[in-house]
This record gives sequence, structure tokens and C-alpha cells, in this order.
Amino acid sequence: MTSIRSKLNALLRRLAAPVSPRNPLRQFASRQWTRFLSQTGGHIEVPLAGTTINMLNEFRNISPDYEAETFKLWRKLVQPGCVVWDVGANIGVYSVISAKIVGESGEVQAWEPAQGNRMSTVVDQ
Repeated sequence: MTSIRSKLNALLRRLAAPVSPRNPLRQFASRQWTRFLSQTGGHIEVPLAGTTINMLNEFRNISPDYEAETFKLWRKLVQPGCVVWDVGANIGVYSVISAKIVGESGEVQAWEPAQGNRMSTVVDQ
């Protein structure tokens, strides 16, 4: 189900891109899609930084180009087996991507002081 939901999400994002976020029809469609997602599962696959990560539905609109240049550099710096400290991890995007790069031989430590974030949005393992 996640794969179908994720593909539909990507299609809806492409269709909605030229429409203003303030457009009432787009807002209505977004509310309906949010309702559907909340009834069919807690997370969705989101393409980001050349990979796919599972995030809570509320973050489904994160751009695939989010911090593209920074991720490009990050991928050069982080290698398999590295130890990565993500201080100020926010929602955990860099932590998850780092974990995928370092693999089982590496380690990722993430800290986020803000109670509302604390990597509660990323569900990828």
C-alpha cells in the first residue's frame, strides 16, 4: 500500500506544482488527500537526496530538491563506516540519509533539543 500511496503522492505533487498553494481547490484537494493518508497509514515514502525515506504523512510535501547542494557535499564527506554526529537533527533527514551511507559498520548519533521535532517525523530504519 505504501508504494501505491507514494506514487500517487508524487503524481499529485507534479499536478499541484503549477497551482498556487492559496488556490481553494488545491487546499480542498490537499485536505482530502491528508484525510485519505491518515486513514490508510502513518507514513509515506518521500524521494530526497537521491534516495527514498519514509516520513510521516504531514511531511509528504518536502521537495525532492530540499538542500540539494548540501546533500551533494554531504554524500562526499560521509563514507561507509564513518561515525556521524547530527547535532540539531531537527526531523532527522540527515540522520537517516547518513545511516544509509555509513551502513552497519558505521554509527549515527542524533541530538535535537526542540521537543516538537526529535526525529518524530522520520520513520525510516
